[in-house]
Amino acid sequence: MKRVETIELWMPLIQQGMALILEGDDARLAVLRNQLASASIKSLEVSGAGFFAGFEWAVSPEALAGVSRAAIGNVSIQTPDLEHGGGLILFLKDGRLDALEGYTFGASEWSEPLSSFTLSLFPGDQEQTLKGLES
Repeated sequence: MKRVETIELWMPLIQQGMALILEGDDARLAVLRNQLASASIKSLEVSGAGFFAGFEWAVSPEALAGVSRAAIGNVSIQTPDLEHGGGLILFLKDGRLDALEGYTFGASEWSEPLSSFTLSLFPGDQEQTLKGLES
């Protein structure tokens, strides 16, 4: 893994992906959106087949009760930069945002910000996200 020192070019994908994953009226998603509002990216590392963006806070936010670990929000990425596209998934640890993973489908190389992209939820993903938050 290689640490990215300047993450600004990655932020549109991270911000739009997080907004899509956490979209909805469920109170648990609202807790996670509140966490996101006060979070910053503590690290961004690229692997050659995607990235991991880790979150941190100046003050520890309210945790999502009853969730120790979860992976939610499988988002599809369509882009000319990746032959078969890619995806995003959000990891929670101890009821808090932990990391956002971006990954490729197939053998595409991905170690630079995308030039353009469109995001969408896989069919049934909102229901899967909420199931992932069940204690």
